[in-house]
Amino acid sequence: MTQDINSIKTRIEQLKTKKARAEGQKQSIEESWKRDFNISTLEEAEALKDKMEQELADVKADQEKYLMEADRLLTEAGV
Repeated sequence: MTQDINSIKTRIEQLKTKKARAEGQKQSIEESWKRDFNISTLEEAEALKDKMEQELADVKADQEKYLMEADRLLTEAGV
C-alpha cells in the first residue's frame, strides 16, 4: 500500500513537472508571436495564417496570369 502511494506521489510530481514545461513552451511561443507578428492568441495566429495563405494564392494566380500574358505577347511578336 505504501509503495502504491509513493508511486502515485511520484507520478503526480512528474506530471506537475511536465505541465510546467508545457506552460513554459506555450509562453515562449506566444512571446515570439507577439514579437514577430504582433499577435498573442491562437485565434489570431490562425487568422494570420489564413490571410497569408490567401495572399500567397493571389500572388501565385497573378504570377500565372502575367506569365500567360508574356507568352501571348512573345508569340504575337514571333519570338
